[in-house]
Amino acid sequence: MFRTSTHRQQRHWPRGFCPSDLQEVRLFFAPLQRNLTAGSIGNPTFTRATTATEVDQDDGTIDSSASGAARFEANGFLAEGQVENLLFPSDDFEDAAWTNSNISVTTNQTGVGGEANAAQKLTADASNSTLINDLGVNCVLVYPELRQQCVNCLTRTMGVGSSANVYRLGGPIPFQQGRPCPLCNGKGFKLVENTETVKMRVYYNPKEWVKIAMQIKVPDKMIQTILFLSDMPKVMKAKHLMPDKHLNE
Repeated sequence: MFRTSTHRQQRHWPRGFCPSDLQEVRLFFAPLQRNLTAGSIGNPTFTRATTATEVDQDDGTIDSSASGAARFEANGFLAEGQVENLLFPSDDFEDAAWTNSNISVTTNQTGVGGEANAAQKLTADASNSTLINDLGVNCVLVYPELRQQCVNCLTRTMGVGSSANVYRLGGPIPFQQGRPCPLCNGKGFKLVENTETVKMRVYYNPKEWVKIAMQIKVPDKMIQTILFLSDMPKVMKAKHLMPDKHLNE
């Protein structure tokens, strides 16, 4: 390092560096939120050999961009490296590249975000459902309790309210007026548990579980179940499941 003095200001330069080597530095600023506009110094260029998809910034639907067009999502410009679709064509299961065994394909279904004719539906036929229908057991789904107005007494308010401790004509358990209703204990309602039976293939031994992609630590007394996709919304609403340990006729 050496020191120079110019107009009472001291500057330090690295060894071998000449101040005359300094050149004008221009800052390049490009927000890249919705387009490639970068200001008065010129815009960047972008190339891509194929079409591509992106998540729309405004409504979250899947959009397609033309070849050579930059893509913009919620966080702005979408930059991705070159990739190869190993399951091509992954959006057309009627293509000859796929072997459809015991399954039917329905085209022109509603896709993500409600986009028409943007998806395909795969439906297992009768022979493909043997694992569940023939080897499965009846499992009881228990849903959260619902308040049901007591049928044995009158309530103080309309709908489901507290009991007026007055016997309702035709109720199953007559009682003296003024005493708590013996059916609902004076609450005016009963909690009714709703259940539904669905068929599932149940594995109790973790060693027999069907392999899944991720590695998980299985706690004791856990089971694995395989069920029809159409029954999944029911399972998601249930508070717990009671599997039948014996095969049903």
